[in-house]
Amino acid sequence: MKKIMILAMGFILLFSSFSFAAGLTFVSLTFSSTDKKQIAELVYTWETAANGVFPTESLARGITGQLKWYYLDMMITDPLTPAPTTLYDIVIRDQYTVDILGGKGADRSATEGEQVVPQVGGVEGDRLITTELQVEISGNSVNAASGKFVLIFIKGES
Repeated sequence: MKKIMILAMGFILLFSSFSFAAGLTFVSLTFSSTDKKQIAELVYTWETAANGVFPTESLARGITGQLKWYYLDMMITDPLTPAPTTLYDIVIRDQYTVDILGGKGADRSATEGEQVVPQVGGVEGDRLITTELQVEISGNSVNAASGKFVLIFIKGES
């Protein structure tokens, strides 16, 4: 299995967004492939500001451009320490303001890791990515709460 790691320091400096007054994020993207399928794993670690608010922000502009024509297969969430408020929400929007998770990022656990499959038109299934993405994390009131979500993308034959 061929792997290409895109975690070089230059990439981190260029594509991670740091905003200490309003929250903090760290993003990494890894690609791997088999004979018939390409897989991309985007790991997004976040921390809210001291007042518990997380700003709406681009999901690592430039990195998501590399995911055009991939399908979002699943999202895995992991509350870190200090944990966010129980039933916090994650929304990931495309340029048309459509939630690419179809509402499945709502009501995340503050204590357990969870996984969800996107919902497209009322049915669970993979979601094609064609635009840059934007992250919204809401429903949290814990100061400096942190968490992580992992987006798994696929491209190619099933």
